[in-house]
Amino acid sequence: EPPCDPDCGCFAGVITNTVLYGLDRTRVANMTNIAEGIKLGIDVLGVGDGSGPPYARPGSAHVMVLLTDGVANETPPGDSCGGPEGCVRYYAGVARNQNIVIYAIGLGQSADMALMTDVANLTQGRSYYAPTTDDLKEIFDELYERIFLRLIR
Repeated sequence: EPPCDPDCGCFAGVITNTVLYGLDRTRVANMTNIAEGIKLGIDVLGVGDGSGPPYARPGSAHVMVLLTDGVANETPPGDSCGGPEGCVRYYAGVARNQNIVIYAIGLGQSADMALMTDVANLTQGRSYYAPTTDDLKEIFDELYERIFLRLIR
């Protein structure tokens, strides 16, 4: 069993089970707004001017796990950042500028792994490919180890 933080009870099994539970409750709508997901993550983690959310502690490690089918076909409402893929790369750049590392997981046969790799590389993260949800456990076990090590440095 990986180390556990007694204050939050976090360990790899809890993280994996939480994600898999969320996936089971997700329904297909044939539209994926990856850029909006990154943008919302930045809103939670972003340091900005210091007046951000409680997770925006300057000097702390900021990590985002992006799990998507990897097919960007929507843009955030009102944004004109170069189409769906351009917006994904744009917001990955915004994350990088706020020292947010993104671990990008492309789930499914149609995942655009070139895009996921670009997102990870832009933010000094790593990309993963999961052909099926059965492949997620191993990925999340590895992510737990990577994130835990990043947080205790």
